[in-house]
Amino acid sequence: MDQYELRLTDYLRTIRKRQGVIILVFLAAVVLSFIYVSRIPPVYQSSATVKIEERKTMAGLLAEWIVYIPADVMASHTKLMVSYPTVRK
Repeated sequence: MDQYELRLTDYLRTIRKRQGVIILVFLAAVVLSFIYVSRIPPVYQSSATVKIEERKTMAGLLAEWIVYIPADVMASHTKLMVSYPTVRK
């Protein structure tokens, strides 16, 4: 039984002979992968905890004594944190 040894030229000849099939399979895999990935909805999720401390100054205490609205400070900080430019950063 004769042993046939494959050389590099034999492999290159086979690749050149099947060049069309190789390119077709490669392009099909790329196109199908692109279609599959484009149909998957992106999933992004994050969470954060923010602690807001109100600083007490003499002017702040006087203003608070005159008009007591504690929700306004927290609401404005909350609106600032969830605003589009802040979230985008």
